[in-house]
Amino acid sequence: MECAVYQNAVFADPVTEIEEHLIVLIHTLISKQEQINALATIDHLTGLHNRRSFDILIETEINVIERNDGQIHLTLIDIDNFKKINDMYGHPAGDEMLKTCARILSDSTRKSDIVVRYGGDEFLIAASCPSTNLDAAEIIEKRIIDKLRVWNKKNAAAGIELSFSIGHSVLKKGFTLEAAIHEADQRMYENKRRKLLIQPQKRKKQTR
Repeated sequence: MECAVYQNAVFADPVTEIEEHLIVLIHTLISKQEQINALATIDHLTGLHNRRSFDILIETEINVIERNDGQIHLTLIDIDNFKKINDMYGHPAGDEMLKTCARILSDSTRKSDIVVRYGGDEFLIAASCPSTNLDAAEIIEKRIIDKLRVWNKKNAAAGIELSFSIGHSVLKKGFTLEAAIHEADQRMYENKRRKLLIQPQKRKKQTR
């Protein structure tokens, strides 16, 4: 009976029925396409932009600074001793740490800034600024360090201290993105190297 009623309705106005099915199909396809785009450009673990998304977005930002004589401040961040965290507490704990880092970085930046999970435990922030604003990266770093200090204080009982090694560079008109990232990378590892030199000195003082 239900089938007969449905068939009568369809046969009474087949064009409307087809249009309704097409509308549903189009909305479904659009939804699926949005999901596919999100999977292709968003890091599934942290919810940040991935490398593919960064490559697309940074090209637009570079075109803007080329036209307006602005600059892009790049901040490269590496989690200190991340392998040790994975080895001691397991990969699920490491994943939670990556999510925590992503939240700290997102909370330290503007909506217009591009925050990227650049590698396994490396993150990149790209902040476009007028050429007159020379300390954007320093402002971002200060916010990160402040939020990092708050997090460590709240989680002191867990015995995990989170720290970052950070390096900056400025991408200006006439410079290449590759060179700017390389400069930030070098400064980040110099920051990490200085920490490794300081740590043995601290241990010596504690044993005396």
